[in-house]
Amino acid sequence: MEENRIPKSVLYMNLGATRLRGRPRNRWQDEVREDGRIVAGEGWQEKVNNREEWKKLLRTAVSCINILLTLPYIL
Repeated sequence: MEENRIPKSVLYMNLGATRLRGRPRNRWQDEVREDGRIVAGEGWQEKVNNREEWKKLLRTAVSCINILLTLPYIL
């Protein structure tokens, strides 16, 4: 194969980019799913379609956040 052919140059090309080490970062969507599961359990996505259930879910989430904010920090 000749040295200046495109397939050979692509085969030996150095892209210079590397992947980050460790676990992949969470996406926003992953965080929303996890928060919904924590607050309302596994069936939270069906509750979202019902307006009254959604309001209850939000009230529960807000009350959980308020409880966490009022807890004293132990250093």
